[in-house]
Amino acid sequence: MHKLTHLIFSFVLFSIISADPICTLGYTMVNNKCWKLFTKHENQTTADERCRENGGGILVTMKNAIDNRALLTVLNGTGIHRLWMGMTCRESSVSWCQWADKTDVQYNSFSSGYPNSQVGKCVYYNSYGDLTGQWTSEPCEEKLPFVCEILSSTPEIVGSDCYSQYNNFCYTRVRDKLSFKSAQQNCVLKNSSLISIHSYLENRYITTLFNIDGSVWLGGQITPYDTLEWTDMTPYDYSNLKHVGNGTCVSIGLVKYTNAMDWSTGNCESTYPSICKRPLTI
Repeated sequence: MHKLTHLIFSFVLFSIISADPICTLGYTMVNNKCWKLFTKHENQTTADERCRENGGGILVTMKNAIDNRALLTVLNGTGIHRLWMGMTCRESSVSWCQWADKTDVQYNSFSSGYPNSQVGKCVYYNSYGDLTGQWTSEPCEEKLPFVCEILSSTPEIVGSDCYSQYNNFCYTRVRDKLSFKSAQQNCVLKNSSLISIHSYLENRYITTLFNIDGSVWLGGQITPYDTLEWTDMTPYDYSNLKHVGNGTCVSIGLVKYTNAMDWSTGNCESTYPSICKRPLTI
């Protein structure tokens, strides 16, 4: 089964569309990233959740001066002078700051004296006056507008039945409760495999595919060597395994209206909904 699935994915990957990336869900392409402005004022936690609900997005990240200047263009004419960024700082030093995608901060445009965790641990962007283009600290409870960010995607072919696209892959929700083996067989019939997850952002995205309280099968199994192997034979380069149960098959635990995304191992004969994944292809 592993060899068959690997052959299917090898063929599919070879056939990936060569096309310019696009933004979906009403997002706009800005410097090869997809941004969407929300003018409603929210605290940073709520703003982050609104981004997750909109395509698994995160609050905007500016990892270079080009992105930082581009945000001014997005805000031009809106009357917005401050908005949340996807950054938090645990202490008053850039080395203690982290982007919403869980990466460290290399480029920064902090105003003099910031970050300042005594003022607040959340960071906002200024677009007015002497502080234009600079970042300052604010209590996370403050309510501000915000910009969400998602990855761009390759356009699917006309007539495709792919409803959920993310980062050049198509995701199919299977609501029927199946065992792990049956779920994988069902995905193969769809020219897919049970989902493999390769980043925090992808893990965050799939929490938007089901609005349930419960477990959903992923395509991971624990091997006799205590390593995780994906059914699509892709590398095991990211993990959010938090709970080890009585079994070797991996599921994700979802909670309605939250970004719960912990993985667990359990009995492979348990029956759960599942997610199939395939590259966007011709």
